Amino acid sequence: MDSTFGFNDLLEDADGYLISERVRGGQDIVTAVRNHYRGSGGLTRIGDFLTKRFRGLAGTVTDMARNMLTMSDDPTIALGRAKLIYGIAGYDTLLPEMLPADKLTEFCRGFADSLLARAGQEGLKKTTYLANQKKT
Repeated sequence: MDSTFGFNDLLEDADGYLISERVRGGQDIVTAVRNHYRGSGGLTRIGDFLTKRFRGLAGTVTDMARNMLTMSDDPTIALGRAKLIYGIAGYDTLLPEMLPADKLTEFCRGFADSLLARAGQEGLKKTTYLANQKKT
């Protein structure tokens, strides 16, 4: 099955998190959005997200992903997560908390590896990005 969480989803999540952090820090939403996209937000969004949300650590990403996929303290989140999974993959799909621990860890580690790789790619594309930004 193809992933339903594409690269654009990751970018939107990273931008949303980073902008919300600016607002929490006291900026109004218009200023936060403007500063995010005029500043380095488009250039370093995944790296900034990785650093600010997960302290830049693969282990933290893995642990937080596992927690979000399995936590049951909040029944609204648990029900929403089950509805999304069943709605996309069908009712015969195992929920994350039903997976063998090693398989769930492997999945979460894959997310961490992907996030780290994307952050690394940003650095490689920095020169091209800055040159394109100057053209506009």
